[in-house]
Amino acid sequence: NANFKRFRIPTIILPHDTQFRSFPERFTLIEHIKGHLLYDNAFRLRDRIIAISAYDAGEIRKYYPRRKEKVVMIHNPIDFFRESDASSPSLDIPKPFIMTVNIAYPQKNTMTLLKAFHAIAHRIPHRLVLVGRMYDEENELTRYVKENQLKEKVLFTGRIEDSDLIQLLKNCALYVNPSRYEGFGMTPIEAMGMKVPVLSSVETALRETTKGLARYYEPADNPFILSEGIMRLLENPPDEEELERNKKAVVEAYHYKKIAEQYWKLFTSVIEGGAP
Repeated sequence: NANFKRFRIPTIILPHDTQFRSFPERFTLIEHIKGHLLYDNAFRLRDRIIAISAYDAGEIRKYYPRRKEKVVMIHNPIDFFRESDASSPSLDIPKPFIMTVNIAYPQKNTMTLLKAFHAIAHRIPHRLVLVGRMYDEENELTRYVKENQLKEKVLFTGRIEDSDLIQLLKNCALYVNPSRYEGFGMTPIEAMGMKVPVLSSVETALRETTKGLARYYEPADNPFILSEGIMRLLENPPDEEELERNKKAVVEAYHYKKIAEQYWKLFTSVIEGGAP
């Protein structure tokens, strides 16, 4: 297995997060064993470890202190301008709507958003659009919608094309990110880059990577506080000047050309034998 040998050329690893170490209670014993085996050996054998946020870098250094000198922080790149390709969307969802993505993963905390929306659904004309593949058609989210007669107000899109995701982001009234864990958190940043209001939890890397410019709520698991935050933003949305300022900040920070330059600098340093 390539994970357990050192290559003849310099090598770099990008693990994306160490969630199994940060929140062990969310993983099975088998997942823990696999994670420890893969991460321990990969971090030992590779020349650099890329962290995708300052939060992520801190977690890697905390759990793997013997490898801390190898850690280099480079944010994920975002192609903000690919929206120009979204000319023929296959989804046509009437406005207004609120949305979130990647709903199948437990750390995305979608149930909290669903409960928050349920509390205010009768007060607003908006629908809630939940984007992403679900592994089981019958699950706690679909059951909650059925049991609480929310079928007319909540839409599950399933897996969608990237062009459709872009179109939804551009047209939504509010993007909500209730996640309990993000090593980076790309979609709220993409929404900010499209001048969409964003309401996010403050868990893990989210305040850092959204540059402190989104609207926030805490704790992440409290549907009542989240529902209040949604209502405040819908009643008093950011003005055009604030949205434009937010867009400029995230585009400057995460433009793929800027991130590519950081990768090139790292690659050059490693090839030339620079010390970690």
